[in-house]
Amino acid sequence: MKDYNVKVRLEGLLLFCFPEPLNEVYSHCEAGILTQTGDDEHAVRIEVKKKICGEVMSCRVNPCDVGMVGNPLSFTHREVKNFSELKLSVEGIEGVEVPPAGVRIAHEGFDRILNLADQDFYGPAVTVMPGYYEPSIFITHGTLTTSKLSEDEEFCRVSENVLREILDCYGERPRNWGGLGPEDKKILGKFAKYAEAHINLANEQLLVLKARKGKKWITLFRIPHSQELKTDEYRILISNLDKDYENDNDIVPYQNCAAFLYHSHALQRPSGKPAYGLSKNYDCTKSKITPLLDDDGKSDPACCDAARITSVKSLPKSRA
Repeated sequence: MKDYNVKVRLEGLLLFCFPEPLNEVYSHCEAGILTQTGDDEHAVRIEVKKKICGEVMSCRVNPCDVGMVGNPLSFTHREVKNFSELKLSVEGIEGVEVPPAGVRIAHEGFDRILNLADQDFYGPAVTVMPGYYEPSIFITHGTLTTSKLSEDEEFCRVSENVLREILDCYGERPRNWGGLGPEDKKILGKFAKYAEAHINLANEQLLVLKARKGKKWITLFRIPHSQELKTDEYRILISNLDKDYENDNDIVPYQNCAAFLYHSHALQRPSGKPAYGLSKNYDCTKSKITPLLDDDGKSDPACCDAARITSVKSLPKSRA
């Protein structure tokens, strides 16, 4: 039996980290928004939907009902960087107590998100350079879990040189694929495509997303208990994906097969380690990804995935 009535999906070029836990509960989870992608334009999208009991599909909430100026909201990277931070938290109607801040990790854990400090990537010595992940979203309530697993051995961690060769030939198998060494190609097991925060709102409680601009906090949404809008569950999307992402078709322009590489460019990597991205495993018979097409240039959006990093407790910001 589910114990939540809000599901927040956190998808795209986000980097997760946690402070030290207190009795297995974290004070918050930090999700840094990667906002340095060069000419490859991405956008931050915030969408609130509701699922009515008995209905298969969810529908968008009227923005007036949840304090939004529009639904969905969309910000370019330049626009979202006007905020110094975002905060997702539970608040109470005046005079109503709220649960203390605290984020738990679901039983299956958060280790299904690719870890940039793992030996498959850069190891525990890797650090994050200032100014790449800003602003961050600070999540202060709920249970974090992961969803949408890849197939086992469906993807490979590949060096930037190999990835560029794949893109240059529109996703066809590189001629020397079978002979690549471990620094150029590493087959990956199953990993999660995105994270979810499950939050249970009690009566007279609100789920609020605020953005800090200078000394002022701006409310982006203010969601009441599900009974007030006669819904069984809220479904919220917070994403950082290609600006032309087609959510209904789950496809993106082919050049974004290189998007996971931007995580690597944001890191102070150990000496001798190349920048890594993701590609499909050309030897995996389970792969559902077709070669990239020259005419419409579409591919699976796996490489716009989130990552985590266990070697740092918070993400450094620029001094500006």
